[in-house]
Amino acid sequence: MSPPPISYIAALISGFLLSACSAFFVPDFEDDGVHRCDLTSDCPELEDNRYVAVCVLPEQLSAGAAKICSSDYDTVPCAATAYGPNHPLTRAYADAFNDPARYGVCPTELLGSSGCGPSPDGCEAGLVLNVYGTCIDPEVDPNAIGAGQLPLEDVLGQDVKDQFCRSYFCDERFVCSHRGSQPRCVPCDPDRYFSRAGCGTLYVQGEVSSVYLDVEATGNCAGDLPTNEIQIGRL
Repeated sequence: MSPPPISYIAALISGFLLSACSAFFVPDFEDDGVHRCDLTSDCPELEDNRYVAVCVLPEQLSAGAAKICSSDYDTVPCAATAYGPNHPLTRAYADAFNDPARYGVCPTELLGSSGCGPSPDGCEAGLVLNVYGTCIDPEVDPNAIGAGQLPLEDVLGQDVKDQFCRSYFCDERFVCSHRGSQPRCVPCDPDRYFSRAGCGTLYVQGEVSSVYLDVEATGNCAGDLPTNEIQIGRL
C-alpha cells in the first residue's frame, strides 16, 4: 500500500509516460506543474501532516532523468513512552498496562465463539480456526485475533497503539510496528506476525476491543490534527 501521490505526480505519469524505445522529455515546471528536485529539501511542504514530501526518481525514468517531488507517509512514533504523561496514547496505554487480565483467555462458556479460542469441540458452526488459534468468521473479520491466544507481551496495549496509528492516518490498515528499535506507525503486512507490523484486530473476551473507534468519524482524515488530539476508545 503506497501513500497517495502529490497531484503533480499524477500529472507527470499521465502526461509523459512513453514507450521503452522513446526519449523522455521533461518540460519546465511551469509547463506541467511538476516539481523537480535534487534533494528532499527542494520539495514544498505538504499541508496534510500524515505525509511528507520526498525527492525521488520514478521507476519509469532512466537514471539520468530529473528527480521529482512525491509523497511518503510521515514517521509517527507509537511507543508507550514516545509522548508526555498527559498524551492520549500514554494515558490509554497506562490503563491497558495496569489491567493485564483484560487480555486473558476467554471464559469457558465463550470458547468456540468468534474472537475466542476453540472449545474441546472446536469452533462454532460457520467459524474457522486461524493461524493465531482464534475462531473467526472469515467473511466478517478475517483479521480477528483473540487476545488470550497470544503471549501477553504481544497483546498488552497493542490495541491501544494500533488504534492511535489507525486514527492518526485515518486508515484501519495502520498498526504500531515493533520491528525496529523505535516503534512507529506503518501500513500492516498480512505476511508478518501481529505486533511486528502484521495485520490484526484484537478481540477481548470475545468482543472487538473497545479502544478501536471508527476512523472515518474520529480520525485525522483532514491531516490537520496533532498527535495529542488523536482519539482512542476507553478500555
